[in-house]
Amino acid sequence: QEDHIGFDDRAIDFYGLSWEEKTMDEQRINAIEILHKEYANILIAHGDATGGKSRYMPMNTDAVLTKGFDYLAMGHIHKHEYLAKNAAYCGSLEPLDFSEQGDHGYIYGEVFGKRVATKFVPFAKRKFEEKVLTINENMTIHEIYRVIKGWVEEEPQTILRVKLIGYSEADTDLDINYLLEGLYALTEYIDIQDRTMMSLDIDRIHEENMNNIIGQYITKIASYQEDEAVKKEALFDG
Repeated sequence: QEDHIGFDDRAIDFYGLSWEEKTMDEQRINAIEILHKEYANILIAHGDATGGKSRYMPMNTDAVLTKGFDYLAMGHIHKHEYLAKNAAYCGSLEPLDFSEQGDHGYIYGEVFGKRVATKFVPFAKRKFEEKVLTINENMTIHEIYRVIKGWVEEEPQTILRVKLIGYSEADTDLDINYLLEGLYALTEYIDIQDRTMMSLDIDRIHEENMNNIIGQYITKIASYQEDEAVKKEALFDG
C-alpha cells in the first residue's frame, strides 16, 4: 500500500510503502509519484534493500534516492545499518535472539530544507552477546567459573552465551550445571555450550600401538609440516 501525508507549513512530505500480502516479490517504488519536488521528501518503507532477489519487496536504494527522495527510512531487517548517508534500517528497538547481536536503538533525525540529518541512538535495555572461552587441561572448573562470572558482572544486563573450546582431561567431565547454578544468581539468563575435546596422551597411545594402524596413523600425522594445533585436531579426529 502507498500512502502520503504532507506538512505544507514545513515543506515536508512523508510517503509510506509496504504490502498486505504474506510476501511481495515485485519492486513497487515506481508506484509512488513525488508531489512536491521542492519539499523534503521522506520515504518510509518496509522491504528488503540489501540487494538481489527477495520475497519481501526488494528495493534498490540508488533507484529510490535518484527518484527524488531525500531520505529513505527502512524497516524489515532487525539490525541497524546505514545503506547510504541518507538511507538506513533503524533496526528493532530491542534484540530478539542471538542472531541480533550488537547495538539496538532508533534513528533520530532533523530536517533542514531538503537535507535530513540523522544519527543512531542506542536504546536497548539488554543485548545478546556470544563469547568464546578457550580452556586447557590445567584449568579447573572453579577457574572457568571465575572467568565467566567476571564477564557477567561486567555487563549484568547482557544475555550471554559462552562457548567453551579447547582441551580438557580425558577423565574429566565439565560440570556445566555447577557453572550455571552459580551464575543464575547474577543474571536472568546465560547459556554455556561445551565444545571442548578430550586431551589425549599421544605419546603413550603411540607407544602402545606401534605395530598397528593406530600407531601408523600417529606417525604419519606427525611427519606432516603443519601447525601443531591442526595436527592435534587431526589426531583427535582419527
